[in-house]
Amino acid sequence: MSPRALLIVLLSGCANDPMEQEISAYHDALAPLLAQNVKIAQGFLDVASKVKKGETDAPRIAERLTTELMPIADELRDGAAKIEPVTPQLGEVHTLLVQAWTARSASYHAMSDAWAQNDLVAFEAAKNKNLQSKLDEEKYFQKVNALAQPYGLQIDQYP
Repeated sequence: MSPRALLIVLLSGCANDPMEQEISAYHDALAPLLAQNVKIAQGFLDVASKVKKGETDAPRIAERLTTELMPIADELRDGAAKIEPVTPQLGEVHTLLVQAWTARSASYHAMSDAWAQNDLVAFEAAKNKNLQSKLDEEKYFQKVNALAQPYGLQIDQYP
């Protein structure tokens, strides 16, 4: 094969790289979910701040978790589960996000129940599960960005 033909094959192969196409589509599919991820992070920080400062009581915290944060957490969990990457490599990494957001949703439900029942032990356990889901989410973003970076993309956790 001539050098020119090889160059054409290599260049056309880059343009048709299945991972490049998928990571771009994946990036676009995640965009609305990541906007919601910003919203939930801000809401949770606000709730945590009020708890720490003693500016609210248990029923109000449970209500805020139930009416504001849990619906977003559930939407993120469900939205992530609906995304089905084609390539096994991206599918494996995406599973980490689904697991992290599923765990976060469950922890928000458990925190709300604990607050409503004034059960500080259960709340602490749920809070620790939420912290672990956050750490798992961070691992996901590291791994997905390792896949996206060669194609000039970055999936921002808080766009």
